[in-house]
Amino acid sequence: MTFFRRLFEWAQQHPLLSGVFASVSYGVLVRLVFTWDLLKGSGLSQLLLTASIGFLFGAPLVMGYLTLSGYMLQPQQAENVRKVPILKAIFLPWGPAFISFLIILAFGYEVAICLIMAGPIFLLMSSIGGLTALVFLGKSGGNTYKNVLAGLIFLPMVGSGMESQLPQPQSFYEVHDQILIDADVNTVWSHIERVTSILPEEQTHSYLHDLGFPRPLEATLSHEGVGGVRHARFENNILFVETITEWDKPRQLSFEIVPELEDAQSPVVNAQILGGKYFDVLQGTYTLEPQGTKTLLHLQSQQRVSTFYNAYSSLWTRWIMSELQSYILRVIQQRCEQTT
Repeated sequence: MTFFRRLFEWAQQHPLLSGVFASVSYGVLVRLVFTWDLLKGSGLSQLLLTASIGFLFGAPLVMGYLTLSGYMLQPQQAENVRKVPILKAIFLPWGPAFISFLIILAFGYEVAICLIMAGPIFLLMSSIGGLTALVFLGKSGGNTYKNVLAGLIFLPMVGSGMESQLPQPQSFYEVHDQILIDADVNTVWSHIERVTSILPEEQTHSYLHDLGFPRPLEATLSHEGVGGVRHARFENNILFVETITEWDKPRQLSFEIVPELEDAQSPVVNAQILGGKYFDVLQGTYTLEPQGTKTLLHLQSQQRVSTFYNAYSSLWTRWIMSELQSYILRVIQQRCEQTT
């Protein structure tokens, strides 16, 4: 009992630190609940989805709210809260958000690219949570604050469970990239219908790969013409099966894309994300445009995004696809220009 009394006294004397501790603890705990091994294969695992508004928006809201909770423990709590600057309520919750991200990353519960994608939403919602706490902390001696907290604490779980019962909205986007190659269309075509093994020295730098996205390795072709099948292989046993739907040599090459990820060993690209519930790459098209002795090579893809925040998700998925397409185009450019 002495330990808990001293802990309570410390929390009263250090309201911000105690609030930060409560916020970080809640954030990490909720993330653990959403990936609890005991829930795998059960009905609950289909309800608790991290790619949900309930988790992505609800968890940081509660964390921001908890960040100011230390003031609730102080005598003259309402008077103390009035002294808290609004800017502190807005930006202080960012600290617990960053700390929880580092803990989650260190223990391997998420990869860097996923945390970066979630980061802007977490910071915004944690600030809203901090401002919400500032409003309710000064009312009714803290009782209103407690009642609101009791209603918010299970928001990520309840929200995610409700979303899982609703049909996922679908949005379709096209991503287009191009590059000017100092080679004729026939040379360029020979390097796109098949892509021989990309050697280590040909692999250039990309921020996308720095964040853990696998690099392309090769693309084989079963036979020329419509119906031919390309196998586009990436690192970590990632395979995309591309069936040719248009073959207009040497002008245009189009294909439908189906990922085969059962043997994938990547935390970034796996069957739970790509080709499944949230995201899919459907089609790809190479278009070759003669520019005198040079060729303007276009690479366009169509993707499906299925979340309850598609407008935000698509910003990231389109960036990822554009980075990947630009990377492939640079490899083709380098090979073509070395050939001529």
